[in-house]
Amino acid sequence: MKFKAKIFISFIFLTVVGVILSAFVLYGKMNRMVLGLIEDQIRAVAETTAIFMDDTLVQKVIRDRGQDKEEYRRLKRLLVDATQRNKGKYDLIPFRNIYIVIPSTDPEYVLLVADGFVDPNLSYTFGVPERTSKTFIESYDKVFVSPVEKHNQFGSWFSGHAPITDSRGNYIATLVVEVNSQVIRNELLQTLSYLIAAGMLAILIALIVAGILSHLVTRSLEVIEDGVKKIEKGDYSAQIMLHTSDEFEHLGHSINHMVKGLTERDRLKLGFSRYVSEFVLNKVISSDTHFLDGQRKKITVLFSDIREFTKLAENLAAEHVVKFLNDYFNVMIDVIFKHRGTLDKFMGDGMMVIFGAPLDDDKQEENAVRAAIDMQKAVDELNKRIQEHNIDKMNIGIGIHTGLAVVGNIGSEKRMEYTAIGDTVNIASRIEQLTKNYDAKIIVSADTMKPVQSLFSFQDFGKAQLKGKSTDVSIYGVTSDSSKK
Repeated sequence: MKFKAKIFISFIFLTVVGVILSAFVLYGKMNRMVLGLIEDQIRAVAETTAIFMDDTLVQKVIRDRGQDKEEYRRLKRLLVDATQRNKGKYDLIPFRNIYIVIPSTDPEYVLLVADGFVDPNLSYTFGVPERTSKTFIESYDKVFVSPVEKHNQFGSWFSGHAPITDSRGNYIATLVVEVNSQVIRNELLQTLSYLIAAGMLAILIALIVAGILSHLVTRSLEVIEDGVKKIEKGDYSAQIMLHTSDEFEHLGHSINHMVKGLTERDRLKLGFSRYVSEFVLNKVISSDTHFLDGQRKKITVLFSDIREFTKLAENLAAEHVVKFLNDYFNVMIDVIFKHRGTLDKFMGDGMMVIFGAPLDDDKQEENAVRAAIDMQKAVDELNKRIQEHNIDKMNIGIGIHTGLAVVGNIGSEKRMEYTAIGDTVNIASRIEQLTKNYDAKIIVSADTMKPVQSLFSFQDFGKAQLKGKSTDVSIYGVTSDSSKK
C-alpha cells in the first residue's frame, strides 16, 4: 500500500473514530442532563401543586366517595387546570396528567380519587384500584421522583409524587405527576440524528482535508523518491528541489549535500585509481584519516626511464609510438601496484613511483627493490614480443632512494596532483640518471640498501657525485636476479 493511501486511510479512520466517540459522549451527557432536568421539574410540579391543593376539598371528596357531586367536579377542574397550566409553562416537558390517589387495603394497589384529563374518555372512575410499585408504597407520603421508566398500553412514562397534607401536616392523599417519556426519547433521538449529520459533515470535510494533506505529503516524497532513483542510477547531477519550508525540504537539502559528497568521492576514486592499486584506494576511501593532505613522511622514490627511446621511436610511426608506450606503461603499472607502489607521474617515456604513501609501508624499501626487479623482468618479456615486429630491443634504467619528503595533493582547485616534493625526489632522479654511466639496470642509495641488504645482492659502486649536490652519495647496483632465497 502506498504511503499516500496509508495517510488517507489513517486520517479518515481517526476522524470517524473521533466523531463516533464524540457523538456517543455528547449524547450520553445530553441524555443525562435532560433526564435530570425532567426529574427536577417533575419534583417541583408535584411538590408545588400538592402544597397549593385545597386539602379540605380533597378530604371531602375522599369522604363522600362520589364523583357526581359538586366537590368532585371542583377537584377535577383544579387538577385539569394544573395539568394544562404546567403543559404551557414547561414546553420541553410533555406533562400527561396530574392526579390524586390514596392507599388501599391491598398494599399492591392504590385507589384513584380524581385526575386531570380533559378528555372524559381517558378519565378514571373514582375508587378504581391501580397496581403500583413497591417504591411507591414505601414513599407515598414523601416527595419522590421514580428513576424507573414505566411502560403500559398507553405508552411510556416518567412519574413523581408528593403528599397532600392538612394544616397540621397530617397525610391526606398523594398527588402524582406523569410525563410522556416517549416524546422525550423522540426529541433525544432527533438530536442524535443532528449529531450524526454533523458527524457525517465532519467526515466529508475530513475526506477533503485528508486528500489534500496526503497529496501534499506524498508530492514531496515523490520528488525525493524520483531524485533518489536518479542518484541510485549514478546521475549525481540530480537535485531535489523542494520549497515546502518543512522537514521534507530539510531532507532534500541533506540528500543534495550527500550527493555532493558522493560526487567528490567518485571524482577522487576515479582520479586516484590511476595512481594506486585498488587495495590502497579502498583503504584511503574507507579511512577517516586525511591521507591526501600534505604531510612530511619517509618514502621510497623510484624513477625509471627507457634508454635511447628517441632513437627507438625514430623507426616507428607516431601512432605506433603511442601504442608502444601504452603497452609498456600498462605492464609497468601492474608491477608497481602489485608491490603497493603509487604512480606519481609519467614523464615522457619515464615515470616516478612512490612507496610508503599514501598508506604507511614498513616494507617500502623491499617493495621498491622487488618492483624494480620485476619491472626489468617485464621488460625482458616485452622485448620478446616487440622483436617479433622488428622493433629494437629496449632497456630501462631504474634509480631508487629513501628519505623524507612532503607528500599530498598539490595544485589548485582546477588542477590537483598527488605527488611528493623534496630533496629525496631529486636524489632518486639523479640516481636513475647514473644508470647510464655505470651501465646498470637498477641503482639504489645506501638509505634504500641498508634495510634490505639481507634480502638482495648488491654491488657497491662507491660514492658518486650527484648533480646539484655538494656531498657524495653512496650507491649500489642490483641485478634482476639478485633476490636472496
